[in-house]
This record gives sequence, C-alpha cells and structure tokens, in this order.
Amino acid sequence: MIRGYTAVIEDSRAGMLQAFIEIRLLGATDSDEIQGISESIPEIEESHSIAGTSDALLKLRIRDVNHLQQVISAVRRTGKVEGTKTFIIMNTWTRATEQAGTP
Repeated sequence: MIRGYTAVIEDSRAGMLQAFIEIRLLGATDSDEIQGISESIPEIEESHSIAGTSDALLKLRIRDVNHLQQVISAVRRTGKVEGTKTFIIMNTWTRATEQAGTP
C-alpha cells in the first residue's frame, strides 16, 4: 500500500547539510520524551528510539556547522539529555533513489 510520495532534495545543491545526533537521556527512557524533544526543535526531521548505549537517533537538516552547533546546544538545553554524539552525513545512498534512477 502506498502511504505517500516524497520529494528527494539534493542537499548539496540546496545549500543544506544533514547530520545525526545520538542522545542518551537522563533517567528512564520514554518515547514521549524523545518525541517532545523532536517536536520542539524544527531542524529535527526524524527521531528514532534505538537499542544500545544511546536512547535515540535524531536526523537533522542544517545550514552549516555553526547551525549544527546551535541545534546540538538546543538539544542539550532540554534538560533531558545526558550526552550526545554527532555525525555529519557526507554521502547518502537509498534504495528509493536507486530505483528512481538517480545516480
């Protein structure tokens, strides 16, 4: 069943970067807390509760590294985050773009 259609934006041409932030929450992990953090920061496109040493993985769309630092600071200021680890995306491959004929 088709749930929707998605535009695939080439971030480098749009002048945007993408990054992931792993977060560790203080105390017990609650998916509502993760969702609350995500909804309060517009640069967060997706949030995922994960298993492992971190509690969640947040996907960001940001302008540049200065903007990334501002978003990381905003995530940390929520008062619910014990620690973060950040990854800037250099290249992306997905089945959707491969199937659509995009190199």
